[in-house]
Amino acid sequence: MFGKRKAPATAHLPVIIVRQSALDSEDVYELPYSVVQYVNFVLQEAMYLRSEIPQEAMWAFHVDYYIAQVNNGGHSQYVGNSGWHDYQIADIRAGLKAIGQEDAIELYEDLCAFAESHPEQFQDGMDARGFGKFPEFFSKADTLFYAGINDRLMQGNHDFIASLDCIMPVADDEIQGIMEGLGARNPHFDQRKKEREDAVAESRRKDPIMQACVYLGMMADEPMNVDRWLSGAPTEGPEGQKGTMFQVALADGGVTRAYLFPTFGVMLKPGSEDQGTPLPIDMIQEHVKSMTGDYLPREMWR
Repeated sequence: MFGKRKAPATAHLPVIIVRQSALDSEDVYELPYSVVQYVNFVLQEAMYLRSEIPQEAMWAFHVDYYIAQVNNGGHSQYVGNSGWHDYQIADIRAGLKAIGQEDAIELYEDLCAFAESHPEQFQDGMDARGFGKFPEFFSKADTLFYAGINDRLMQGNHDFIASLDCIMPVADDEIQGIMEGLGARNPHFDQRKKEREDAVAESRRKDPIMQACVYLGMMADEPMNVDRWLSGAPTEGPEGQKGTMFQVALADGGVTRAYLFPTFGVMLKPGSEDQGTPLPIDMIQEHVKSMTGDYLPREMWR
């Protein structure tokens, strides 16, 4: 009755597991990429929280994200795609400090200062995501980054990771099995997995686009069970109607396309261009409204 209560089980990974070949590689990208793979797996598949793995893994992960985004589309793309979240900013600042590259630190601090001092212009840069017009500050930051900061920062991130005591290199032919066993070490795996699946299911249930795709699949000549929509892109239909095409994943593993226009919607049969019977957009909208409480956004048809 008066015995000691058991402390709740805790989840903790004290090491960063990487491929031995990545640690040995002369390609400076291989080691950061192996850390990215580790972080993605332990957070998304093994159900650990970021607070339960070495903080240096998150620093290196987000520094690599910063490098990749700016290399691909500039600082405007980076701030737009990242969402400019506090936790990510803190990780990058800590990572840059640990790497010790002063010009990269100064550039990133200038970016943070610009966000504080010119919030409207910063938001314009976020909204542009590297396309069209955006404030000159972002172009100047890109010029500095591409003048050599990017290559030095990639090397610095590699060297920082390689210096960590918590790095655990594993033979390439053994790492998959070891990684897959990490979930079994997590005492919260089952609970967190169910909570995440429930959250995803609820998010999809409330998503107007998801519900439109589900309805198109359900009402198709040969009904299809939609799992999720993957991506969307502007398209043009009959008589010049502007609409959106969505790549759609099916529950059986197949992939198809759904089209939504101002007057109708349709889903193709997997592996063909046979569009089946189009459905009036009003019918689709009523289903979407009944499931989500909202209609499809009109922006899809502009």
